[in-house]
Amino acid sequence: MVIIFTLSLIFILFTQANFASKYLKIDSFEKPIFSIGVLIVLLNYFFFNLGLSINFVFNLILLISILSIFYTLINFKNYKKNKIKLLYVILPIIILFELIYIFYGQQFYVFRGNQQDTFVYMSVGLSFFNYTHQELINLKNNNYEIINHHYLNHALNLIYYRPSVSLLIGLLKNIPSLNIIFIGFYFKIICTILTLFSILSFFNNFSSKFKINIFFSYSFILSFFYFYNFEIDAYSLILSLPFFILIVKYSLTIENELKKFNQNLVKYIFLWSCFFIIYPNGAAIILLPVFI
Repeated sequence: MVIIFTLSLIFILFTQANFASKYLKIDSFEKPIFSIGVLIVLLNYFFFNLGLSINFVFNLILLISILSIFYTLINFKNYKKNKIKLLYVILPIIILFELIYIFYGQQFYVFRGNQQDTFVYMSVGLSFFNYTHQELINLKNNNYEIINHHYLNHALNLIYYRPSVSLLIGLLKNIPSLNIIFIGFYFKIICTILTLFSILSFFNNFSSKFKINIFFSYSFILSFFYFYNFEIDAYSLILSLPFFILIVKYSLTIENELKKFNQNLVKYIFLWSCFFIIYPNGAAIILLPVFI
């Protein structure tokens, strides 16, 4: 189940970026990250500014995904090698999570280490899935209360608390076979793969030895730092990590990019925008040292 869902989503994210990769020169490992970034921007704008339901946005994304798959199939020769590379990189980590899911199941992925944050993201995600922004505002203004600790009782006060993660969770809830608890586990798997792609793209800047770069990239996502945040369900932090790593990558050459407004500067601005939208307090802390 993990393998099927994960490979399907990574494939869709990869194909979506193919629309712009020719013009922005997006690296194959960066494509799923930029696709997630666009999705996050659209979700925030459509839900909060236009007042559209998550279900409507899901159907719109589904239509875009179908078009992107057709576009990729038409130009299959151009992307075949990149897809094989992506599969080669992510298969070990997906198999690891699949084995964990098979042998441990809910014993592993329910209430890992931070029930409070987990319930916040899950509850707000359910709120976004079940109600539009205006409906949530109306409920909040009417002092909505339900006995028996209904999830809305605490979710209504937190709908603006780093909402990007909850919007993605609400979006995934549209997939019929996924329950809300598994979505949390699945979400962390996707964040792990995106982080793997970003750190691999970063290391490719310094060495042409691809297998060595894969080794270093896996060392990072299996390190204490990453898995500590994975275990405590720091959803916003692990979702923002791929963007932060790519920001560091592009910061190394930003001096040259500032002299001419080219594709890398556009990508750099977009990465910072996504970082702030996902994890504003983390981005604010990182901004000063990166600027220096």
